[in-house]
Amino acid sequence: MIKINPIVAHAVGENIDALITLDLRGWHFQRILYRKAREIAGEPLSLIAARTIIKNSKKGDTVILTTGFPFLPYKKPELDGLIGTAVVARALDIALGVSPIVVTEAITKPVMDALMTAAGLNIYKSYDELKKYPHSGSVLTFTKDVSKAQAQAEDILETFNSKLVISIEKPGANENGVYHQGNGSNVSDLVAKTDSLFNVAHSNGIPTIAIGDLGNEVGLGILADVLERETPFSKKYIKTKTGSIASSIEANHIIVCSVSDWGAYGLAAMIAFLTSNLDAIHTPSIQSQLLWTAVRCGALDGTGRAEPSVDGFGEEYTTRLVAIMRDIIEITPKMSSKFSTIIERLEKLDWNKNT
Repeated sequence: MIKINPIVAHAVGENIDALITLDLRGWHFQRILYRKAREIAGEPLSLIAARTIIKNSKKGDTVILTTGFPFLPYKKPELDGLIGTAVVARALDIALGVSPIVVTEAITKPVMDALMTAAGLNIYKSYDELKKYPHSGSVLTFTKDVSKAQAQAEDILETFNSKLVISIEKPGANENGVYHQGNGSNVSDLVAKTDSLFNVAHSNGIPTIAIGDLGNEVGLGILADVLERETPFSKKYIKTKTGSIASSIEANHIIVCSVSDWGAYGLAAMIAFLTSNLDAIHTPSIQSQLLWTAVRCGALDGTGRAEPSVDGFGEEYTTRLVAIMRDIIEITPKMSSKFSTIIERLEKLDWNKNT
């Protein structure tokens, strides 16, 4: 990892975390979850996740990313998570020379193939091809059959010799093994059972990272209690016959955000910052291209409409969001160098005490 002043890195992480948790709906919900996650982590969530990826990755490695949230009544993949996965895959390739392997449902694969290509990656099937060709990645389909999931997860992690598992807006099973969308609908029959990738990774000491915006995503199990106690998405309000909507699987590190894609963009931005490679975070024009690619390939916005928006936030806003992230990681190093004397003074103080 390139040496970066920890005070400056912390400031960038705080700014990215603040940006991805903006409460533009006015419902406070994600901030409740973020507060708990931050209490557990002790540092900006985007910073910790990016450091973990960089520490555990080297050129030529592969990383597993799992995404895909088919939802009812449409039985089509939700757009949120898919673009974010392509963005993180792109960052892994550009900043670290890592080959991203996306694992998802068969119904989501055509969308992810197109998004990975739109993000600048060449799609291949085999590990040998990934090792041979630069800027390459793969999209694999995963079983929806729980009885087959463990074996397939073991096979994927062994075949591709992956060093990390990352999930972005991927449904996670609750305490009864049931997968829910936010309104309590049971989507177990639609979802690839990629929880098994986390279970196998944990058994083998492979770090895991999860990004989510509600608590029903795989990896966010550590927030199940606060989701039930402090939010309007508890069993008290979301009535189901099959238990909580909360995932029961815990990741080693999590990013909680207002929209899962925003968290993924923030993770890519932090990877770009920590590696001093601005190109690793995509541009507003690439963001537009990804949005339209997803829609044209059959993904739906969380509102159920086939339009270029994520959870109701359209192209105009999300392109501005990406532009601001790029500003944060580009301007901060320049400004911090101008105020190095003040930062040196902070280093002699207990600077993290009140942040």
